[in-house]
Amino acid sequence: MGIFNQFGGLGTGISGALGRLTGGVFAATAGISTTKPKGAVFKKTLEHGDFKTADVACTANVWNEIGSYTVGAQQAATFGQGTLGMPSEQVGRVFFDIEDTSGNDYDGLVRFAIQNAQGTQEVVIMEERTEVLSENPTDMTKWKVLPEANVWALEDSKLVIKFKPSSASTIDYGETTLHCPITIYQ
Repeated sequence: MGIFNQFGGLGTGISGALGRLTGGVFAATAGISTTKPKGAVFKKTLEHGDFKTADVACTANVWNEIGSYTVGAQQAATFGQGTLGMPSEQVGRVFFDIEDTSGNDYDGLVRFAIQNAQGTQEVVIMEERTEVLSENPTDMTKWKVLPEANVWALEDSKLVIKFKPSSASTIDYGETTLHCPITIYQ
């Protein structure tokens, strides 16, 4: 129970209520919290290699997991940085340009989600088209704003990226570019 006290309690909503009803068992295994964690804030921008290090074959019109980032021991993490009321340079921005193995843009819908360690619970943080996420590689003001989400992955849980392309192909790891802001509490 110590880790949940460190990160601000058992959570709220259904998972918090179930955790209280079952003596904390559900909340302890859920790996996802809706209560803001306590601890030192560490802002980090993840690159494609932080999620995946090899090409990924994708099936058309289904969600393909194309990468995941596991939250470290005694940490909590979520997608995004800052809040919308902050100056624009302090709010996270995401850029994601997916290329296939032929060197072409590989378009579809991208999903950023938080998933518990067992993969049985998932909370979607954002869905967006690749055309929007790859707006301009050199001008960050054109990148999609991604403020800190109000849901956090706890120790051993994952920040997951999924891709739903309109055609089957393979994502070229070496040609794909990702800049994804996250916030870690430790």
